Amino acid sequence: MRLSENVRSQYLARFQELIAEGKSLVDSIKVIPPHGSGGVFVTYTTYNWDSQRLARWKTNCLAILSPFVKAGSKMMEQVDAFSSAGGAKHEVQFCLGVLEAFQNDFEHGFLDDVL
Repeated sequence: MRLSENVRSQYLARFQELIAEGKSLVDSIKVIPPHGSGGVFVTYTTYNWDSQRLARWKTNCLAILSPFVKAGSKMMEQVDAFSSAGGAKHEVQFCLGVLEAFQNDFEHGFLDDVL
């Protein structure tokens, strides 16, 4: 079933909003490399992010992605990985990549028959 142009435009606009927010979110994540302070040395990279903002963005993304996936499908595996990703910069970049892939497939008509 082909979506109406109005509904299609709404989805595309929402994808664009969420992708822009995702890029902004990635940029806001502070990467803290291994460091020492007061005799304590942290040997791994840590990250600092706004957990409320990340949770809101991921929830909004999952709401737009869920109509396009069927239980047990490869796409569902990607959405599950998206859902369980944390706030480390590379994990949020992964989520952004998944969102961009869905947007690209939707834009090219590959997901029209799912809704």
